[in-house]
Amino acid sequence: MATATSDEDGDYVFTDLAAGAYCVSVDALDVANELLLPGAWTFPENDVSSTAVTLEAGDLVTGINFGWDYQFLPVPEVDLATCTNSIAFVQDINVPDDTVFAPGEEFEKTWQLRNIGTCPWTTDYSLIFAGGDDMSAPLSQPLESAVVPGQTVDLTVPLTAPEDLGTYRSDFLLSDSAGNPFGVDGFADQVIWVQIEVGVPEATPEPNSAVIGGVVWEDVCFFTSSGDPSAGCVDISADGTGFYRGDGELINEPRLAGITVKLAAGACPADAIVPDNTVLATAVTDDVGLYRFEGLEAGLYCVAIEPFSSENVDLLIPGDWTWPNYGVGLQGINLAAGEERLEVDFGWEFQ
Repeated sequence: MATATSDEDGDYVFTDLAAGAYCVSVDALDVANELLLPGAWTFPENDVSSTAVTLEAGDLVTGINFGWDYQFLPVPEVDLATCTNSIAFVQDINVPDDTVFAPGEEFEKTWQLRNIGTCPWTTDYSLIFAGGDDMSAPLSQPLESAVVPGQTVDLTVPLTAPEDLGTYRSDFLLSDSAGNPFGVDGFADQVIWVQIEVGVPEATPEPNSAVIGGVVWEDVCFFTSSGDPSAGCVDISADGTGFYRGDGELINEPRLAGITVKLAAGACPADAIVPDNTVLATAVTDDVGLYRFEGLEAGLYCVAIEPFSSENVDLLIPGDWTWPNYGVGLQGINLAAGEERLEVDFGWEFQ
């Protein structure tokens, strides 16, 4: 019926359509799309490249998106003597801190990391055990594929819970092709970790009984009449020149009511834009800034607040997030059956 070509921003559009049922699809094997190969579709589902759409007269439908994962990204040529290695922690894909395992139980821990250095992480790089408690992790585990600067990667390590009851933590870093370790922000002492409790597993909870909740608060930072930063400010400049922001800690600060919070299925997207068709529910913060999603099954969720949405723009703008990270207004939550995660909080600093 019609074809469209995505522009430099990846957008496409079909106009002047009559009411009716349509199928929007992308054929990766079409010669015109040879730039996609090799790779695979990841959205709307793995290996799915079409979406059914029903239009009523005058409808404007957006968000019919397609995600493609290249099998191999080109590895940039860099000077290995001068390029830098650095990690940004994105989110825990599974096993949140203090997950309970039975003695001797085998499990896997997966982190999502981003390469924020200038060196590509090649298959000569490894995830390495950096200390802490022995949970039978491999001392060194090579990366399965290259990770170019700016790209995210999910890294998984097999583990076994110790036999004695208690709290255990194992630390990990990456190492480059020469064996030099590095961690978050490039520092070898800034590890990623897995922390578990070894104990007697609790009784099986009722299905669909898990809860996600938290508070949205105003992270207050201002300059006093003497020109000094107020309590609650922190200097986030790299060179200590005095670029002050809220400290990301909720300490007797105002709560924000009326803020719309979204709950979406799956991991939070790397581009921080939550597709509308993944949103499961919304909640609005009450008079003390609290929100809550109840009746949830076990699974991976993304909790997000969009400052520029029609519901939030007049309440939040101008300003920016200070928690869970500067400029970040979404959090990935791996929810266990019956679990209550009630500290999924968001800090906002008004400009």
